[in-house]
Amino acid sequence: HTEISDAIDLQIEASIAAQLTHAWATLSSEHRLFTAHRGVDSSPSFAEFSFAMPMQSEHDGSTFVVVILIDREDALKVASAMFGVSADALSEDDLSDASSEVCNIFASCISTEHLGVAVIGLGLPRRLSEANYHCVFDAGGQRDVFESIGVHEMLRVLRFTPSDS
Repeated sequence: HTEISDAIDLQIEASIAAQLTHAWATLSSEHRLFTAHRGVDSSPSFAEFSFAMPMQSEHDGSTFVVVILIDREDALKVASAMFGVSADALSEDDLSDASSEVCNIFASCISTEHLGVAVIGLGLPRRLSEANYHCVFDAGGQRDVFESIGVHEMLRVLRFTPSDS
């Protein structure tokens, strides 16, 4: 049964990676592939535009958190594409708003696959300070990372399931 569940997990991860790839292309007008890394032991580096969204299954009450780590270059790309203006016309609030929306959409991509057909209760995206980011991951639990590497940037999406859920 372990081999079957591992195969199903790999299919789910591939589906999430494909959905994230499509979502990023739609939001930023840039094509970058996402790849999955299951059970990561350490926390990826904090990024300037880091957001977290708590999620809960309304079926069984299990919880997980989706975290996005967006560096400034990617925040500029996605905000410019979303607002239809050049990068130099964007404010810090624009970058934060666009990154928050990326968190929202990426969380939706993950929630549709994470618990199958179970209805998901979504929280609101919350911008993380570096201290908050490290507190989330110091709690322990399962970490899965979906990442996309650009020419000079790294975009990461984390699915974190706390140990006590």
